[in-house]
This record gives sequence, C-alpha cells and structure tokens, in this order.
Amino acid sequence: MKSTYKVCSFLTVAFFSFCIVYGAEHEKKTLTATLDNNNLDDLSPWFAQIWSEDFSGLPDGATSDIGATAWTSLRLDDRGTFQVQGGLMFYQGQNGGSNATWTSEDVDISNYSNISISYLVGDALDGEKETNDYVRGYYVLDNGSRVQFSEVTDDVPIPVVQSIDGLNGNTLRIEIDFRVSYGNETYTIDNVLVEGTSLGDTQAPSPPTLTSSGQSDTTVDLSWSGATDNIGVTSYAVFQDNVEIQNNITTTTYQVTGLAPSTSYSFKARAYDAAGNESVDSNVHTISTDAGSGGTGGSSVWTESNTTASYSGEVAIGRSTVPSGYKLAVEGHVRAREMRVDQDTWPDYVFEKNYRLPSLEEIKKHIEEKGHLPNIPSAEEIQANGLELGEMNKRLLEKIEELTLYILQQEERIKILEKHNN
Repeated sequence: MKSTYKVCSFLTVAFFSFCIVYGAEHEKKTLTATLDNNNLDDLSPWFAQIWSEDFSGLPDGATSDIGATAWTSLRLDDRGTFQVQGGLMFYQGQNGGSNATWTSEDVDISNYSNISISYLVGDALDGEKETNDYVRGYYVLDNGSRVQFSEVTDDVPIPVVQSIDGLNGNTLRIEIDFRVSYGNETYTIDNVLVEGTSLGDTQAPSPPTLTSSGQSDTTVDLSWSGATDNIGVTSYAVFQDNVEIQNNITTTTYQVTGLAPSTSYSFKARAYDAAGNESVDSNVHTISTDAGSGGTGGSSVWTESNTTASYSGEVAIGRSTVPSGYKLAVEGHVRAREMRVDQDTWPDYVFEKNYRLPSLEEIKKHIEEKGHLPNIPSAEEIQANGLELGEMNKRLLEKIEELTLYILQQEERIKILEKHNN
C-alpha cells in the first residue's frame, strides 16, 4: 500500500492556493483550488504571475525546458540522477556525496515591483539524510552576484515552501543547489513561481522612420517603418507642417490629399501603444508637389465615360474649401439609406491568446490622467478633427470585446467565491 501525506498550507499560485498530495513514489496530485484565507485582495488584477514551472507537463527524464518556462539542470560532479520524475524535479545522489544545480532562465521583471520567489522542497525515498545534506535557493538580480535566500537541510518529512519577496530589478535568475551524501538519498522541488506587482506599461514606442513613395500635384503617399514597443504598437498619427492631420492609423501607410500644386510640405509621424504612451516624432520628411495640369480656359474639370462622370480633385458643398486629406466636404446634413465604410482591419485581435488586456488599474490610471479611455480620441480631438465612422466603430468594438473579457474574468471569480462559500 502506497503511503501518502497531505500538505494544505495553501501554497499561493497566482490568485489561488493549492493543496498538494505527495506519495512515497513521488506521485503528485493537485486538488481543487480555493481562495486563500478569504482574502479578496488576492484577486487584485495588478498582482501578476510572471514566471512559473510545476514540471507537470514534462516527460520523465527531462533535464531542461525551453520557451516561456526555460530552465536547465546540471550535475556538478556528473554523479547521481537529476531529472523530472512524476511531475517533480528529482535529485538522487551517489555514495561519497554529490551535488547539482537547477537554474531558471533570466526572467524579465522590469515591468514589475516587489518581486517574490517561492518553491516547494520535499524528499521521496529514504528519510535518512544527514545535516550536511541540503537544498539551497539563490537569486541573481541583473546578472549580479548570487544571493542565498533559503535553505532546507536533513530530511523533509513534510514538503516545505521556501520563499522571499521585496525584490526589484530588471532581470531575475533562480538557482537551486542540491547536495546529498549517499545513493539512497533524494530531494525534490516543485512549483517554482515568480510573482510581482505590475507597474503598468510606461515604456514609449520607438519612433518610426518616415518616407514617401509617390506624389502628384495634390497628393503624396507616405509610408514608415513599423515602430517597436515592449507590449505592442497600436496606432500612428501623421503631422503636416506640425499640425496633426490624421490619427488612429493602424497601417504603416497613408495618402495625404488636398495639397496645392508646386508647393513644399513637411511631414512627420508618431507611434502610440495601448497604454497611451507615444513615441518621439519621426524624422521630418519634406516633399514638393508636382505642377498643376490644366483645368483652366473654360474647359470642364469633369471627365465623362459612358454614364459615369469623374473628377480627380476635391468637392466642396456649402463651403469653399476641402480640409487637407479629404475628397468631399459638406457644410450641412447628408442623408443616405446605407453607407459602407471599407476597413483593412477589425478588432478580432482582442480574442487572440497573445493579446495583452490592460488591467483595470491601468484603465483607471489612464482615465484619471487623460479623461478618456485608452485608444479612444478625446473630446478636444473630436472637436478639432471630427469623427471617422469606420475607425471609431472599430475602436468601439475593441472596447466592447475588452469589456466582454473583463465580464468573463469576473464570472470566473464569482464562481470561485460561490464555490468557496458553499
């Protein structure tokens, strides 16, 4: 009969605490999650799991991992067994003493504060270790020196959590040393976890590089290299002679229209991310439009082809000018049975797995600082530039889809609370 013992000290993983069952043959089972000590503060959206490894998805015999949970193992004296077994990281030495080290990847913690590290230490076979046998935990901040923060020695009759918090830096590496004296002695580790308080996205995108690919007497086609950002660039704005003429551009091209022939213009672009951070301006790109081509001497500016009349310029109705960047300007009301606005993109990206949903704390901070939702133009911008139907519908749908995700998260939390209360 396999003997087991149960640890219910509520090891916190993300927002939940787990009860873990270990057996004499290293079997591990994870039971139902419960809220830790009825502490609803644990559900705070800005306290985040940054990095974790519980070894459960790795095959027996694995000695490293890659990707988002990369780590390596090293038998320092090439003695003993050091590998994943039964969903645990398992070390068994040899007679005469042997050592090994488990090392995580360098974890990016630059966007977090008050970093904590925790992991679980157990043993599985013997119960006869000596006082000079140990498992020691170290952290390395910003590629500096190793700092020891934990030690377990001798036998571990009940698995124990080793932890530290209050760390800050840009990168973090975890190193865990093992030492046993004889071949029948073992240690295990599990649930290596890094958590921290999110600082929000404060890093601005890099500036784009602006150029043009073609022009006429009244238009110019601008294009720019895609800017980079630690989270992701969401839109661009274009400026003509230091005046913004278009924002919320989600591509890397834009055609400026309504220019005057034989005239010099200067343009620049700016990048924005979802948190509202903006890049510095791009390079200033100057062009001169081509000379005009006719339209004088009483000749018509319209061209007829069968039943279609076309005109290559701009049309103003009820006013004398057309704002830069537009083909038609109407001072008055327009009525139509239906209007279609072509769109190159649509916010299905909100439901992609790698989409970064802003935390409610970030949304609150943006509203307090700017007075409107992220990625939505302000009242001043609407008053100055008007409303673009296609782009605004896309932005509104993006907010609706983000709201749907918040509701789904809230539903999951309600279910957990109901289950806990019952």
